[in-house]
Amino acid sequence: MTPTTRARLRRTATAVLTVATTALLWACQPPSDTVTVVGDSLTMTTLLDGQFPAAWDIHSMLGWQAEDAQPGLTTRVNDAQRSPCAVTIALGQNDAARHSDGRGDGWTTTDAAQMRQLRDTLHQDTRVLWVLPDYDGSDPAYAAGINAYRSWVTTYAAARGDDVVDWRTRNTAADIDTDGVHLTPTGRQHYGAMITQEMPTCA
Repeated sequence: MTPTTRARLRRTATAVLTVATTALLWACQPPSDTVTVVGDSLTMTTLLDGQFPAAWDIHSMLGWQAEDAQPGLTTRVNDAQRSPCAVTIALGQNDAARHSDGRGDGWTTTDAAQMRQLRDTLHQDTRVLWVLPDYDGSDPAYAAGINAYRSWVTTYAAARGDDVVDWRTRNTAADIDTDGVHLTPTGRQHYGAMITQEMPTCA
């Protein structure tokens, strides 16, 4: 291969790479009007109760546990056709669950790694809000798991420049069911209003 041919191939390869990179960046740009919530049964029941804006992206509002991640969830969250400009991550109740009777494994390093993976799928310009969960029950093991998750999110969100809202400081005894976790009808109203109010605005 002559030097001229090699130079021509390099120029062609560079041009192709530039076009491909530009197309990829364009595809991953978050649209200006897509808002997503990734959550568990609390967000799902709040959704079914009609407590979120109808225009919000409900396709990614899935019951989800980090240790049992649904295949493709992070891909769907960052789908180029609806890559969100703003996301609320309302998880942790299941991921941090540990019961005194031996069910669950609490907040683990695997959970943390998969939470980071979920966060890393989002575009660099996507604004993110984390919800700190609450537990109003009497199981000390469950409370310890929830508090470990709350501590992790607080530190991680600050490092990423994300927003945080604390459900513990927003709810009352009338909002939480007798299991200390799930929401009453009033709780669903307050939970939906909290996320709706605190969801970051799109640029």
